[in-house]
Amino acid sequence: FDKKAVPAEFFNKFLDAKARMMVICRLRGDSWAEIGRLFGISAHNAEVQYFNAIKKARRRLFGLD
Repeated sequence: FDKKAVPAEFFNKFLDAKARMMVICRLRGDSWAEIGRLFGISAHNAEVQYFNAIKKARRRLFGLD
């Protein structure tokens, strides 16, 4: 795989349901504070969980785990 050319639909299969929802929220322009409220967590925690989920999905996708 070319790491820069992975289709979003394919990448999403490596995310859990919560992370997929966070991606949707970010794509529609929601702030971390809004996402945090949706999940009952702080804005900072929402951001950290999002980026950790993306990192984990990348490792799984490219066999780095």
